[in-house]
Amino acid sequence: MPLATEAPTLAAMRGLARANKLQRVSQAFVWVLLSAACSAVFSACTKSASESKPAVNEAPVTATSQAPSGQAATAQILDTYEALRKALAEDAFEGVPGLAKRLSTEASNAAVGDHPQRGLLAGLAQSAKAIAAGEDAEPDLLRKHFGEVSRHVVQLVSQAPALQEGRHVFECPMAQGYGRWVQKEATMANPYMGKKMLQCGTTVSWGS
Repeated sequence: MPLATEAPTLAAMRGLARANKLQRVSQAFVWVLLSAACSAVFSACTKSASESKPAVNEAPVTATSQAPSGQAATAQILDTYEALRKALAEDAFEGVPGLAKRLSTEASNAAVGDHPQRGLLAGLAQSAKAIAAGEDAEPDLLRKHFGEVSRHVVQLVSQAPALQEGRHVFECPMAQGYGRWVQKEATMANPYMGKKMLQCGTTVSWGS
């Protein structure tokens, strides 16, 4: 009789042991899942924090660190125009086509994007190109083409008061076509007449 009661008891103990083992396995599995989830959440938070943190060594981007300003480009164009004007005033025609070509290129390069005077610059580029193409042209024709270049330059400077400082505008009554021009020196040096009538003309005001 003792053997009969011992068998169920042993079976119950074995069943209990299996149940405990399954419970431990389940708890371990749940712990692994929780650990993995916490790790994923921590990693995502760390990544988000690092992405939102501003760079320490990055300097802010400003307009001055990008492309050159439109006014700086215009000032360079006016320097080339001045060299072209001097060549005509001194009857140095051999240098005129090269200077006109440079002027045309500078104006074309500046007449892009949001430059406030890109229309005038495009017209200036075309007028200067006409001078550059006339290497064998007569001086009078070169000077007439220069009048169209000056037409755009006078308008360009008239619209930008900052560019008028240190520059003067004159007018020649005997020029063929447009007779105004811009120069840096206060003493008149007429590019339309050259050396034969270097001081022919009058001073005029901007925008007149």
